[in-house]
Amino acid sequence: MSYFDSQIIEGTSSVVVGATTTLGSISIAAGTQIVIRRIWAAGSDNAILKLRINTYPQAFFEYVFNAEYEGTLAGNNNWGPAYVTNIPVNGSAEITADVVDQNGAKTCQVMLEYETTGGPTNS
Repeated sequence: MSYFDSQIIEGTSSVVVGATTTLGSISIAAGTQIVIRRIWAAGSDNAILKLRINTYPQAFFEYVFNAEYEGTLAGNNNWGPAYVTNIPVNGSAEITADVVDQNGAKTCQVMLEYETTGGPTNS
């Protein structure tokens, strides 16, 4: 049986315009398999989200922020459409969200919705 879950990674982008800032990461336990199905990124217009997944060291996952709203993704209905993806991740793995912000010093949030059969990853 599979189910959907999501996690939010939040942080503040660098005050240096164009600098890369790591917002945070999510750990996937050994033996757990997930498939990232949808991605939202909010907090700054013209910002770029870069996902790094340590089990895909050569992969290039890059998305333009799809909402300017600086605040809580879960509490706002104006954060735009999701990026629909199909990215399988087998644990043990680390998913890291980096942001390159063209405005600087913004609260940025990334929400990853994923399908899993291995139990919750946010416990």
